Amino acid sequence: MGASGLLLEQSHWSTGYRVRFSLRLGPLHAGLSGYTPPAFASLVSTAEAGGDIAPFVMDFANGLGFDSFLYWMAIAPHEGDETQAFIITTDSADWTKTYNERAYIEVDPRVQVFIEATLPCVWNQCAVLDQSPRVAEFLATAHRYGIAGRVVAPLRDSYGNAGMVALGDITENWNTRRDSETRKRLGDVALFARYFHEIFRAAVAQRQLIPSMRSLQLSVRERECLFLATNGLGYEDIAGKLQISINTLRFHFDSIRSKLDAPTAKQAILKASKLGML
Repeated sequence: MGASGLLLEQSHWSTGYRVRFSLRLGPLHAGLSGYTPPAFASLVSTAEAGGDIAPFVMDFANGLGFDSFLYWMAIAPHEGDETQAFIITTDSADWTKTYNERAYIEVDPRVQVFIEATLPCVWNQCAVLDQSPRVAEFLATAHRYGIAGRVVAPLRDSYGNAGMVALGDITENWNTRRDSETRKRLGDVALFARYFHEIFRAAVAQRQLIPSMRSLQLSVRERECLFLATNGLGYEDIAGKLQISINTLRFHFDSIRSKLDAPTAKQAILKASKLGML
């Protein structure tokens, strides 16, 4: 893809759970002032030069015992636009499709972490206390795709937007030593997430990157959200009718605007209507 797109090359690993990827966001000016820790200097310089930062990302994850990477952030591509969802993940395309179609963002424990918290945390299959039918279904399905444990670093930027960096693996039962070692490195994970986000944010602004979900089909849930908005309901009314939080509803509309290439929810409704989606 050219300057307007995200250069993200993927190929399946032998496990089928993950994809190997190449990620070039530059050349760009990261705009990071002050001291850059040596551990992240290579990430910054490689990104600014337009090099492949995927090896650095995966080396960092592997160094903590994880084998997958996820970045999710709500970003306004241009001044005056509403936010869209930008996602980079090494999870398989099949899992990403299933996640989208079943609206798992509504029950994903990682999402609840970055909605409710500002500090990184660790979760795994055994640690999730909410075992409602939908959460149980999510956990079971995630496990089939090799997602059993994650360390999640919530992100908030200067524009008030929310997102996260999550590292994961297929280990279902962590022992005490693994858990302790991971928690000791949560500060490193938080700092890594911050640097990655600042680089990506600069790339969106300077390279006009587009969301990876562009042109994908709307899920059933996303069509429901648009249909209710078309009938004049506000966010609070839509969230109440669908029995989800307003923050979760905002995530749905981030995804909708990303897929339809719509700068606002109003324009997303118009596009969806013209395309016969409603």
